[in-house]
Amino acid sequence: MSRLLLSCGLLAMLLLPGCAEKQPERSESTEHAEYERTVNQKLAEIDAQMDTLKAHAENAKEDVKVEARKDIAELDVQRMRAQAKLDELHTTGAEYWDQTRVALVAQLDTLDQKFDRARDRLR
Repeated sequence: MSRLLLSCGLLAMLLLPGCAEKQPERSESTEHAEYERTVNQKLAEIDAQMDTLKAHAENAKEDVKVEARKDIAELDVQRMRAQAKLDELHTTGAEYWDQTRVALVAQLDTLDQKFDRARDRLR
């Protein structure tokens, strides 16, 4: 669900500026900075969800707790990968920015999928 919202938001962010009335053009760097802020907000939301997941895991039965800890460890690794890709995006030149953004979206999608699986196992 959150993956769909992120994808829709990103698509809207890319398409809607062309539909708006003529306004003073924003620089590419401003658009990039806004996108990075959006991703930072998404990562902060994921962090909060992971904290909730960790709390639920500690209250689970022992066999479920063991599996949940493995899932959480994978989520932590995937979260670090997404952050690294965001950091790379920040330092990437304009010619590779779109490619790096696509790779970041893929990292975020993978993170969302792993989170959904981990959450479903705790139910």
